[in-house]
Amino acid sequence: MKKKLLVALLVLAMTVAMFVPAAAADEPSHATHLELAQDLQAASEAGGGTVILENSEIHLGSLVGSGLWFTAGMNIMEDVILIVRNSTIYFDWTVNFNDIYISDGGTLIMDEGSKIVWTEKNGICAGHIWVYNNTGNPGVLNARKGTFDRGEPYSDNAQIQYSYNSVRNSGIIYLAYEGQIGVIGSPSGILVGTSNIVPFANYDALDEAIDAAKALSPAGYTEESWAALEAALDEAQAVYRYFEIEDQDIVDSAVEALLAVVDALETYLMRLQAELDAAGEGGVVVVSGDTFVITAGYQLIVPYGVTLIFEGDAVLDLDGGGLFVMNGGTFLLEDGGTLIIRGQYAVTIGTNGIPLAVMDISRGNLINMYTGFFPTVTNQGELYILDGQVLGSLQSYSGAPFVTYANYAAVDAAIALADEIDRSIYTAESLADLDAAIDAVEWGIIARYYTGGFASDYDNRVAVRAQIADWADAILAAIDALEVRVLSYDVKVSSTNLQNNTTVTITVTINYADGAIAEVSATVKLKQNGTQTVKVGDYDVTVVVNGNNKITDIYVGVPAGGGSKGGNGNGNQQ
Repeated sequence: MKKKLLVALLVLAMTVAMFVPAAAADEPSHATHLELAQDLQAASEAGGGTVILENSEIHLGSLVGSGLWFTAGMNIMEDVILIVRNSTIYFDWTVNFNDIYISDGGTLIMDEGSKIVWTEKNGICAGHIWVYNNTGNPGVLNARKGTFDRGEPYSDNAQIQYSYNSVRNSGIIYLAYEGQIGVIGSPSGILVGTSNIVPFANYDALDEAIDAAKALSPAGYTEESWAALEAALDEAQAVYRYFEIEDQDIVDSAVEALLAVVDALETYLMRLQAELDAAGEGGVVVVSGDTFVITAGYQLIVPYGVTLIFEGDAVLDLDGGGLFVMNGGTFLLEDGGTLIIRGQYAVTIGTNGIPLAVMDISRGNLINMYTGFFPTVTNQGELYILDGQVLGSLQSYSGAPFVTYANYAAVDAAIALADEIDRSIYTAESLADLDAAIDAVEWGIIARYYTGGFASDYDNRVAVRAQIADWADAILAAIDALEVRVLSYDVKVSSTNLQNNTTVTITVTINYADGAIAEVSATVKLKQNGTQTVKVGDYDVTVVVNGNNKITDIYVGVPAGGGSKGGNGNGNQQ
């Protein structure tokens, strides 16, 4: 059978169907066999047309007295097209000749969700599908998207009766694959006349491959491999859907092409592992800003001689999967790097042997979400953590060092505050005290060193934590004690003429480097004719009086200790 004829019939069916209103969503198009039969007869009497059976269940039964052409079954003829969609037709009446007749240009198209079912109620001659060619205009059964079900197994006698439940063919039958209709009857033979049966290629494997590809999520896959999958999926969905069985190899090739691209999908974890494997002895692989999730059944392996560094907000999330640092390998968490542990035995550091594997997470972030009994980390290498990092249960074998560094978080916070100050506004002496407090910190103290057996929670960590707190407090105290520099002094006197009254009020205005202003005043009795020093608050003020008893100069002196808030210093004169 030529493909041209097939395509023409399909296009005709689709074109005519466009003019027939479909049932509303989930609403049945026909409630009874009688309604369907009346619509088919009306279409036939009109010279052809399309009837859509949708969202319905039709039980073929006796229509004696209805005035229709037949008593129990269904006639599709004279250029009538019946499209069955999301519906089931049952052969379940007890009378004989309960059949479907397709002839004289009639077409039955079994669309998505269509099904024909034989049940145990059939009589000995009931339940045939007749596809005829009586007038040179053949009937057509297009069953590519439909399914056939002969129901539950029956007794031997009933099974013999089912040898009559057949498709009698002198018209044209299009199947999805060879043997599709064979399921409806007994092994003694189902099809009567097979010369005009045209099986389609089987698209089941292609549909399964497409559905599986659509179900995948791009999360975790590299952009390049995901783009390749999207392109392959587009090609698979564009494969011509009406190849006959002789072109099955074309469909099979499309399946193989799509599956090959799915198999070639590369995750970022796979790419990272490939980089580690290719780095070689002495190689360093740095991960910055990316997140890697390792699920159950998968493991990231740091090979011999290779260093893996997670930094800059990079995250390694062991969500059921594992991290294995091989002997001679190194795993480091630097500033911003994060390791998340969610399950037991998530991390393995080396095996018995030399050189030892190394894992140092003391400079990064550790998040342990596992609360079970079993260890989360098995250490047979060298493990370095920060005091306060919670590993969960740790198993450290004999000879495998487990080192806990002191946690300098409080000191780091205090130094960060010191770094934020504007040093230009403070006195050199107070800045020197701050610098001395920072320089007093001893870095790299080990709060705990332990080897062998199961690590326990003891040692000098309490003393180390107290020392860290003292250093932090000393830095904070030095910050609080910083003195702001004095930029200048302004001195005013209530009167410069001492001829009649030698008692005056002197006011000193202090201008600080941070923009602050302070003022202090005092009323004093001055001597006539000469230079003298008087006290105004904490400040020594020098006053020069000439022979005419007039003040010619007045200024703040320089006391011991320098000029600052709370001290004296040189400034402007007035």
